[in-house]
Amino acid sequence: MKDAAAEPSARPVLVTGATGLVGAAVVRHLLAEGVAVRILRRDASRMDLLGSAATRVEHATGDVTDPDAVREAVRGTEAVFHVAGVVALAPSARRRVFAVNALGAAHVVDACLAEGVSSLVHTSSIAALGRPEATGTGRVVLDETAVWTPSKTNTAYAESKRAGEREALRGAAEGLRAVVVNPALVFGAGRADEGTGSVVERLRRGRLPAAPPGATAVVDVEDVAAGHVA
Repeated sequence: MKDAAAEPSARPVLVTGATGLVGAAVVRHLLAEGVAVRILRRDASRMDLLGSAATRVEHATGDVTDPDAVREAVRGTEAVFHVAGVVALAPSARRRVFAVNALGAAHVVDACLAEGVSSLVHTSSIAALGRPEATGTGRVVLDETAVWTPSKTNTAYAESKRAGEREALRGAAEGLRAVVVNPALVFGAGRADEGTGSVVERLRRGRLPAAPPGATAVVDVEDVAAGHVA
């Protein structure tokens, strides 16, 4: 006799940002688990990273900055993976990153609460942990205990991801079962003109002239997706 609790839900799971590097990997992992998937995407979104998975999911068209489109996409779903986000470090991108990463997250949380979604997995970032002061050794190791420290070195992107994460935690305080994921620098088979893919492409072409001092952490996109689904 099968455990009914282990059976896939009849209702779909929504994935925002499903046409990006992380979102597409999350979709593939969900489909591999036999989960019905709905994606929220923009009209102009490229489908290349989804590959054949694009034909195996339900499509909802809209933008996370539109609360009505978000609520319509969330309606009737069992759970939501909010992966959509903008990665941009230029000061000129401040308005855009806050509109998508912070306000977009608020729209998703509000829709989940209004539509009675059982759970939310929110994709934040290691950037949301901020840049705490270095220890006497000059090294800083960030983990779940890290406390955000206001600093001029915090980018608008980092601030926007922190704001989005706080929206997810606000949803948890209001009764939503929410999990926040903080990936580091994500690498994987993706687009050579976007994100970490552009770094790899510049290195491949010998156009990365220098490596700055400091350190970071990296993670494979397939591990990130597996962690989301788990």
